[in-house]
Amino acid sequence: MGHLTAEADRYRAMRDMYRRYADAKDAGAFGSGPPVEAMRTTLEAGVRIFDSLAEWADWARARADHAEATGDHGRPRVTAPRVSAVS
Repeated sequence: MGHLTAEADRYRAMRDMYRRYADAKDAGAFGSGPPVEAMRTTLEAGVRIFDSLAEWADWARARADHAEATGDHGRPRVTAPRVSAVS
């Protein structure tokens, strides 16, 4: 499941980029005022979203690896009873 690993890596790279901008904002690189505070809030949202997406990709990769190794693809083990036609 290499594509999920690559996806997680891309999400982490985006998270890290947003975090660097947020750190620069916190160090005063962009000045102050309402627009800069709004930018900081947006950057924090980006950090959290991309972190969540990276965690999801890790989870999906682990699930796919498990399914491939065990043959358990999450299919239901119990089948629904057949409904017969009423005459």
